[in-house]
Amino acid sequence: MLKPLSASERGWGEVHRTHVDLARQQYEQGKYQESLETLQQSLILKKNASTLGNIGRVYYKLGQYPQALQYHQQALALARNMREQAQTAIKTSALSAEAEKLFCS
Repeated sequence: MLKPLSASERGWGEVHRTHVDLARQQYEQGKYQESLETLQQSLILKKNASTLGNIGRVYYKLGQYPQALQYHQQALALARNMREQAQTAIKTSALSAEAEKLFCS
């Protein structure tokens, strides 16, 4: 079994990715409870919509449908929030470029 490296040995993002990879392997092997535990550890390192959605998938496989729905709803809300933040950043950048043209020309 793979053993994730500590955060001091690798960056936090890499540790998160290692957890996600391990959880995927466990899921594919039908080790759903182990996959769930690994994903929950991953979520502590980095909360993102993909990990929340994967936890929802594992709960679904375990027949725990209310928990599955809860995690999928969290994933959707987080994804929407991130999309809105990205759109705001794009609009702010475009507005800044236009303001620079107006005031610095």
